[in-house]
Order: sequence, then C-alpha cells, then structure tokens
Amino acid sequence: MSPVPYKVEDDIRRLELKGDALRDYRQKKAKPLVDQFCWTEEGADNAAVFQTLITSCLLAGIDPYKYLVDVLQRISLHPARNIRGLISRLWKEKFGAYPLKSDLDK
Repeated sequence: MSPVPYKVEDDIRRLELKGDALRDYRQKKAKPLVDQFCWTEEGADNAAVFQTLITSCLLAGIDPYKYLVDVLQRISLHPARNIRGLISRLWKEKFGAYPLKSDLDK
C-alpha cells in the first residue's frame, strides 16, 4: 500500500532532503498517491482545491464538514461583493456559531 502523503513530507523533513534528492524522493513516494486518486490534471487541480479548503478549516479550528455544508448552501444567496466573508477564518466569526445544516444531519 502507498504511504500517506503527510508521511512522505514528514520523511523528507526527517531525512533533511534537499534539491534533486527531495524531488526524486517525492516523485518515487508521492506520485503513486496522486496517480491513484487523480487520473487527470483537472482532477488533481480539483482535489487540490478541496485539500486546501479542508486544511484551511483545520488550521482555523473549524470542522471542515460543517464549513463545506454551510458554504455550499449559503453561496448561491451570498452577495458576490462579500464573497470574502466565506473564507474559513472570516466565516468562523460570522457564521461559525450557527452554521446551516444538511438534511442528512436532521
């Protein structure tokens, strides 16, 4: 089984890899993970968007599931000029206490 992507990065830091050695290690260890989940470049880009959203939620102390459920419901009614308010850090201040819920949560 392929290693977890975060383990690859932990190994790189632990081994203090730099330059060509770092690139070769990532190519050997991490690329199979990308190929396994992303069959196209567009798929990889989409996966990167979701990974970025999830990571930004975790860094802000937000449950990514609650954030995505709320934002995906809210975005169609949210004014475009205030779209910045849906960034996870700002969303937490405005909507985090009472997020919209999915029908599956009821």
